[in-house]
Amino acid sequence: MVVEVNKNKKYNQKHRMSVIKVQYLVFILFLIITVIFTSEVFKDINNWGVEDWEQTFLFSEFQRKSIKDYHQLPLWNPYHAGGVPNIAFHRISFLYFPFIFNFFLGSVIGFKINLAVHLFIGMIGMFLLSRYLKMNALSAVLSTSIFMLNSYTPLHFTSGFPGLLSVAYIPWIFLNFLKLFDKKHFKYTKTGIEKYPSLCCCFNVTAGNADFNFLPVFFA
Repeated sequence: MVVEVNKNKKYNQKHRMSVIKVQYLVFILFLIITVIFTSEVFKDINNWGVEDWEQTFLFSEFQRKSIKDYHQLPLWNPYHAGGVPNIAFHRISFLYFPFIFNFFLGSVIGFKINLAVHLFIGMIGMFLLSRYLKMNALSAVLSTSIFMLNSYTPLHFTSGFPGLLSVAYIPWIFLNFLKLFDKKHFKYTKTGIEKYPSLCCCFNVTAGNADFNFLPVFFA
């Protein structure tokens, strides 16, 4: 009996190690895909896109200059429509943590880095969600590609809607809401993971896309 228990422990350890190795390899693959997918964006690194990019650049650069040059929180924007409350603007917010790229590198380069960061975050999240739903590694990679590499992401980014990149948090919210409960006994877990859905929801709110929170919460 003791021998069987030891064998099971060794098998479980080997299985966990193999799963971890597969995950690391997949994450490296996602990193390579992100670099390839965004390579065209970084070719002319100081050029922006079309349509709403002028307005998006205006709001981002106003916030950047307000903090950097005038040392003021950009709560009010006097340059748009005779003056509007900036903190309620839905396009881009200085409260959203990736704004740090815009702040230090400028709005155009910052937005492009944000594209790569969100693609990578979204692919990892969708892969982990797919694996949690018992998909094999290949199916999980395929689901990830469909979710983050479809036309939604590049078309909205090219049109000047970088705030919509926070769609990358949807699988993370969905995954962590599912993990809040034990599958067998439907008991609330005590692992502290209950903080993560709230954190991802906060990211969506500060990115200006609170509506993205309703989809995973509703279906979870």
